[in-house]
Amino acid sequence: MSAASFLRRPSPSFFAGEGPGRILRVVRRSCARAGRRLALLCALPLAAAAQLNLGPVVVSGYGDAYYAYEFGDGSTRERERTPDGTSPLYSFSRNSALAVNEAFLDAKFAGADARAAVGWQVGTYVEQNYTAEGSFVSHLYEATAGLRVAPNVWLDGGVFGSHIGMESSVSKDNWTLTRSLVAENTPYYETGAKLTYDPGRRWLAALLVLDGWQTMAMHAANGAVGTQVQYKPTDALLFNSSTFLGEVGHGPDGATRQRYFHDLYVTDQVTSALAGGLLFDAGVERNWPARRRTSTWLSGAAIAHDQVTPRQAFSLRAEFYDDPDGVIIPTGTPGNFVGVGGSAGWDYLIRPNLMLRLEARTLHATHAIFVRGSRLAADSTYFTTAVAFSF
Repeated sequence: MSAASFLRRPSPSFFAGEGPGRILRVVRRSCARAGRRLALLCALPLAAAAQLNLGPVVVSGYGDAYYAYEFGDGSTRERERTPDGTSPLYSFSRNSALAVNEAFLDAKFAGADARAAVGWQVGTYVEQNYTAEGSFVSHLYEATAGLRVAPNVWLDGGVFGSHIGMESSVSKDNWTLTRSLVAENTPYYETGAKLTYDPGRRWLAALLVLDGWQTMAMHAANGAVGTQVQYKPTDALLFNSSTFLGEVGHGPDGATRQRYFHDLYVTDQVTSALAGGLLFDAGVERNWPARRRTSTWLSGAAIAHDQVTPRQAFSLRAEFYDDPDGVIIPTGTPGNFVGVGGSAGWDYLIRPNLMLRLEARTLHATHAIFVRGSRLAADSTYFTTAVAFSF
């Protein structure tokens, strides 16, 4: 599901008001404590900080280092592995090891009638979520170019963040440290073209022509279309509806698979400190043209975020996923993935550009699907801690 998208209005900068000199000092001190295993993560912002002021070009960077521990599982390098070798989660996937989830450098150009962006990324999120791409292009965070074709109308093309879902791969921009099952099992990125109409504060609409479901490779047979509509009746309340309709490749029998998908979410800034979101996705997939088999899956989540002080915040999440045919999460077991989960998190803003995040999370499937050495278990409970910084 999704890197930061042009279709979403950008959130205020995580480091608003911080100059390059102070950013460099903070990063140097953090790097000194991090050790050799985080050398690459720390080198990225140091290499680019000297280029922050490039006129209309803005260079930004981000990185999050983490340690995750799954209780009762010391046998696997990656968490939540199933007999099929897959996992329902892609972010913060390394088990019992210090790792970098995602680190990137991104350059954006924004003019009155043209814009462009290109970014490069590394991390375990990239290793897990871009396995279908080539080793080179898998490190492409985004690569887009756009033109303003009419007042309030932009046409963008390239590789860009998904139009589906309220969460992105960039942890600091999300209410929870780890991504929900809804987010992890929908596209994070897309390839194609999108026409966006943004007339003001209340409405946003987009039409997309895509090269399939989260793919960079060009497949002539995998054309798809998508839509997105956002409506803000008030400054605090947001409704979003996103759709996907198209081909997603071929099944084991060689038949083309046709996918219909709808994503709906609502967010509400209840008070100045408390915010909440409700997410619900539904998908249908069938073989074409024979239509011998139709599969459906459902997923949803409820997330609450409480900014109790300027530096501290708490989050709670409840979620479910129902994919009995294994369309999205094949497990190699009867019934595939049908389950529920929950999490609780705490965030502490050490500095305006440095955040500590802690989260406890559990998943429960209706039958045993998680590999535990020579046996299977129905539950996966783990603890994740991460430090995120950006400029």
